[in-house]
Amino acid sequence: MYKYTPPTPLVIDLNGKNNLDIRKKANDYVEDNWEEKFSKLAKSKMQTVEKKKLDIKRGMLAQMAIRRELGLPEIEPEEIQLNEALGGLASDLTNPNGVIMDVKMENITIDFQEEYDGSGGIPRQAKHNFFPRQLYDPKLAKTDLFIVTRLRSGDTFPGSGRANEKKWKLWVCGWVSKKRVISEGVLIPRGGITEQGQRFFDYRSHNVEFYQYALNGMTDLKQWYNDIEKDDVVKDEEKNPQVTPQCTTADRQRIIGSLVVRGIISDEQFQKINESLGLDGKFVPPILHENHTISYVKHLIQDGKLPNSILETLEKAGIKGTLPQDLPELNRFFSENDG
Repeated sequence: MYKYTPPTPLVIDLNGKNNLDIRKKANDYVEDNWEEKFSKLAKSKMQTVEKKKLDIKRGMLAQMAIRRELGLPEIEPEEIQLNEALGGLASDLTNPNGVIMDVKMENITIDFQEEYDGSGGIPRQAKHNFFPRQLYDPKLAKTDLFIVTRLRSGDTFPGSGRANEKKWKLWVCGWVSKKRVISEGVLIPRGGITEQGQRFFDYRSHNVEFYQYALNGMTDLKQWYNDIEKDDVVKDEEKNPQVTPQCTTADRQRIIGSLVVRGIISDEQFQKINESLGLDGKFVPPILHENHTISYVKHLIQDGKLPNSILETLEKAGIKGTLPQDLPELNRFFSENDG
């Protein structure tokens, strides 16, 4: 039986010579079985075959690292892989209690952080992304839960095995039932905007976002694997999907600000919610660069819709423009005497 614990990630070190074998094994398994097992997964027009192959190798490494930690064969035997009663395609692991598990991996280029710095002095919380196929494909219907992981890999796969390697790590971030991801996660269709670190980008495919703080934790991976039961999965599935907000604190302010502008909530309601978020006196900058803001404000001043004093108000609020000479790449083009 599982007892809830906060989702503090467990870290599995995959650096150095001692771990080169498992990385090579993941690499060789994908290469040796590419045509038979994996090539049909590489038909996406948005990825080259080599890029898809690399993604699959990383996913295989995450599975193998977890299996090794559990004392299981690093590669699941063929007869179990194809056994529909044990989950078939939907299963990376099936524990002694019959819980069918899928190891979900996302690759990262820096160490995983549960929170990271963001603009406006407001921290951003980490999220995980699921492809809708993982949730709705009938072939994967038997999955009970996801083990959510992040992998930081070296510059090449499987790497060199040098003693000074530092990049190869796997974070086991927590677990969540598949049905809860469906009921609580937020579907963002292709083209939707998301924030990552100090930048924004648009999704190139449909994604379901689910936040790190909403996962269930595990203090000991092997004990968790042996203890968790179907009833624990059901309890997670039955959690109220409205209890845990599935967006960053910064996005919560963006949302309520948008509701004010559209006349859906009042200024008073905004202030009350903003205070409850701990953001009283703090305001997240817009998605657009502040140069956009300043340029448009100057237009509104010229048009007589705003007073000149608004520029001073902007400056006092910390809203400042960026000049070409402020950028290191361009600074060399400007002498000290240039205005």
